[in-house]
Amino acid sequence: MITITPTGKGMYMWNYQLTIAEIVTRCLDLGINHIILKIADGTVEFAANYNKLALITELQKVGIDVWGWQYVYLTAPLAEAAIVKRLMAKYPLKGFIVDAEKEAKGQPGPAAAYMKELRSGDGGNFPVGLASYRRPDYHRTFPWAEFRTRVDFDMPQVYWIDAHNPVEQLIASYKVFSEMTPKLPYLPTGSAWKTSTWEPSPKEIEDFMAYAMNHGMPGVNFWEFNKTYTRPTLWKAIKSFQWKKVAPAPAPGPVPGLDEVWQAIQDLRVRLNDTLGELGQVAFKATNNTKAITALEQTLRLMPVREKFKMKERKAAKFICAVNGVGKPVFTVYPSDTAEPSKQVILDKDRVVEVLPTPITGDGGVKMFPLYWTPEIPVQLYVDVDAGELWPK
Repeated sequence: MITITPTGKGMYMWNYQLTIAEIVTRCLDLGINHIILKIADGTVEFAANYNKLALITELQKVGIDVWGWQYVYLTAPLAEAAIVKRLMAKYPLKGFIVDAEKEAKGQPGPAAAYMKELRSGDGGNFPVGLASYRRPDYHRTFPWAEFRTRVDFDMPQVYWIDAHNPVEQLIASYKVFSEMTPKLPYLPTGSAWKTSTWEPSPKEIEDFMAYAMNHGMPGVNFWEFNKTYTRPTLWKAIKSFQWKKVAPAPAPGPVPGLDEVWQAIQDLRVRLNDTLGELGQVAFKATNNTKAITALEQTLRLMPVREKFKMKERKAAKFICAVNGVGKPVFTVYPSDTAEPSKQVILDKDRVVEVLPTPITGDGGVKMFPLYWTPEIPVQLYVDVDAGELWPK
């Protein structure tokens, strides 16, 4: 297996909205060691009219390693792999990153076909990394084995959107990947941009890099070059951080007498979604890179496990209006913004909602998933996840 990976600080670049000189100048100002350029989207070259060869050449002249990445859909896996091999022959890139996300779920056959074609012939001559979800245990229908048996390193998207715990999420992600087969080098990608309701702090960016560096990870990346430039404090945090090579630390291992309990709690959270249960309140601390239980206090009723989803498009959610003759709930939709406030249940595109993963069965056998109630939503709402109204965040 080829073991070349990106090293040090790096950035993804999506849109080619700057001149070559501007990109090079900003890369030098940021002090990054590598940059990952989007070269393909599905079966087509991305930004085909931009002079990527000149950009790559100029970046390499100033000592910046240049990698390419592609977003895959797996609708035409052989053609998607073929365009990558053609572009890797066309451009002098250090290596390639596969960005596979929701479209790959439940697609082991197309994923295997894509990777087999990608690594055939000249495709075996360049290093390949996989950029996907930060927690494989939360995305079990993703074809991890089909991708990971043919890539050289993991580069998960450890985005802590709507939270402020980058190190905790990085530790959890690294632990899961370190227990997978094959075990691959691990390079996390962090979030250095803002949403309409959330933005990471400079300290979160620094803590993310420091943990990765101090635990021997080859490097880190951030999404995304142009977006980060618009957030001067985040740009400065990346720029100011001095990356030093550190010997790899051992993967998080078991704590005698405690690891089984930790795993049982994880299993409860992930698998027993329809159980409220009784469990002692548990406090944790980091000990030798492993979360160890430090207190088991009074029992409390557990909240149901919730999954975050994002609205794919603007939708009116359903809520229970009545029950039928045999006591089954009847779901009603009020799709108008002009409905009375108690029935105004429009959910905008890209809104993040939390769904309780245990559905209830309504009139006609329809199964609906309850949204976690919040004060801003005046009624109990329900959505049909399988109808394609949502995607996992």
